[in-house]
Amino acid sequence: MIRIAYVDDNMSESENIKNMIKHFVDSPKFGVGGGKNTLIDFFTDTMDFLSNYKYCYDLIFIDPQVNSGNGYRIIDELRKIDPDVILVFVSKTDEFALYGYIVDAVGYILKSDNEAAVNSCMERALRKVLSNNRAFINLGRDGVVVKVPVSNILYIEKFEHTLIYYTEFGEFKKKMSLKDVEEQFEELGFIKCNRGMMVNSHFIQSFNRRGVCLGKEILPISRGQYEEFAAKWQKRFEIQVQI
Repeated sequence: MIRIAYVDDNMSESENIKNMIKHFVDSPKFGVGGGKNTLIDFFTDTMDFLSNYKYCYDLIFIDPQVNSGNGYRIIDELRKIDPDVILVFVSKTDEFALYGYIVDAVGYILKSDNEAAVNSCMERALRKVLSNNRAFINLGRDGVVVKVPVSNILYIEKFEHTLIYYTEFGEFKKKMSLKDVEEQFEELGFIKCNRGMMVNSHFIQSFNRRGVCLGKEILPISRGQYEEFAAKWQKRFEIQVQI
């Protein structure tokens, strides 16, 4: 499933571009499932889109002139909270082309562009989406399912029959056992530090026989787990140290 967001507080100006994008994703010849595997959400309230941002989008079309010309702030903030999401600019002018390079936008569509130009940009953007190998996990909170990047998960803790995912943006809970996800998350760079915890190796600042330091937080490491934990950490980062 490919999730697309289209953000513009003046949708009437974008009507032709919106229709061309929908026509593109509905066409089976482009290999995205004839629209069946693609969802497009449209947003006119840019601040609401940002403040309630969910990590479920693979591709975002946005006009840099949104928010009364302060689209830079919206896009800069979006890049801070989701640096890997793929961006395409849609604008009446090409004056934001340089800024597009700065924030790593993969395409630039003018609102006066014809269908061939839009299709060319879409093909480039979707190739980037399909080659983007960042991993996600669907987690629920407050009745809403959120697509959370695995790279944002600090560690996972088992509590009774529930897993608690501690992320950079809060906690998520899911009814399942650690054994159910252990192999999957080990392949994604997580290491088990005790019977009930797996920690994302990319957040480890230091560790010893007493615990694993993630900065302000120290997770317990069990005596029986330490040797295996240290060996896996060394193998992952190809570092040889005395443990």
